[in-house]
Amino acid sequence: MSAVPAEAYLKREAVDEALDPRQTESKLSLAIDAVSNNKSHAADSVQSYFDVLVRVLNSFHVVQPREGAFDARILATVDASKGFVNEYRKLVAVMAKVEDADVYSPQVISFLEGVLDLKKNYQIEETAAYLWRDALSFIGRELFLATMTPLLANAHWTFVRTLLRHQYKMAKSQQTFGYTAFDGFQRSLDVFRNRRLKLQRLSVAADVLKERVAESQVDFENVMQTDFFLHINSLLNGNSPMNAWYARTLGHADEQVVCGFDLFVSARAGKMNDGLSHVFDVADWAQLDEKLGATLRQSSCGAPSNIDYAGYIAANNTIFDH
Repeated sequence: MSAVPAEAYLKREAVDEALDPRQTESKLSLAIDAVSNNKSHAADSVQSYFDVLVRVLNSFHVVQPREGAFDARILATVDASKGFVNEYRKLVAVMAKVEDADVYSPQVISFLEGVLDLKKNYQIEETAAYLWRDALSFIGRELFLATMTPLLANAHWTFVRTLLRHQYKMAKSQQTFGYTAFDGFQRSLDVFRNRRLKLQRLSVAADVLKERVAESQVDFENVMQTDFFLHINSLLNGNSPMNAWYARTLGHADEQVVCGFDLFVSARAGKMNDGLSHVFDVADWAQLDEKLGATLRQSSCGAPSNIDYAGYIAANNTIFDH
C-alpha cells in the first residue's frame, strides 16, 4: 500500500473540545515594539509576554475523551496552539534581527524551562499518562525549532551556543536536562494515528509541523537545516544514538534539498564559519568530519528502527559521505 498524501488527511476530524481564548496579543505587541525600538524595558516586556504564554500553554490539557479517536483529540490540542506558536515565531524573528540578540537569552531560557516544566510535570489522573503529554511534547519541540531557526539564519552564534549548552532546570524537581529533552516521539501521532488511518507516513508529526510552518510563512528548508544541525550537535557532544536529537523533518528532504544546507555545504567547501566552528568545537571541516564519522557509521545516523527517515541517509551521504 502506498502512503496517503499528506494533503489528503491533514483535514482534522471534528472534536468538541473548547480551549481558552487567546490572551497574549497585547503583551506580544508591547514586546515586539520594545525589542524593535531597543527600549530600556525590552527585556521586561519580553519576560511579561513569555509568562503569559506559559500560563496559556498550561491550560492545554486534553481531557478524558468523550467521543472520537484519542489521536484526534491530541491533534486538536496541537491545533489549538497554532496561533500562539506563530506569535512566538514573530517575536523570535524580531529578536534575531537585533545585533545584540543574546541579551535576551535569560528570558528565552526561562521560557523554555517553563515549557519543559509543563511537558515533564504534566499530571493526568487516568492511565497511560505519558501518551496524554504528546500534545505538549509536539508543541515543545516546535517551539525549540522556532527559537533556533532564526538565530541560526542570522548567525547569532553566542546565543545558539548558550541554548545548546544550557542545562534546563525544572522548577519542581530541580532536575536538569540538555536541549534534547525538547525532542520527543509523539506515539499518538506517528504510531496510533498512522495505523488507524492507514496513512503509511514516515512521520505524521513531521507532516503536521511542515503544514504549520508553511502557514507561518517560514522557510521549511531552514527548519530542516536547523533540525539536522541539532541532530549533528547532539552526536558531537557525546549523546548516544538513543538520546540524540532526531531530525524528524528530514523525512521531507531529498538529496537536492540537503545539498543546499548552507551551514554545512559552505563549511565543506573550506569556508567554515567561525561561529559554526565555535559551536561544534572544531577547527575545520576535516576535524568535524573525523569526529562525526565513527558515530554516524556506528549508529546508522541514529534513526529509530521503527521509522525509515530517508532524509537522514540523504543528508549524511550528501554532506559527510557516510
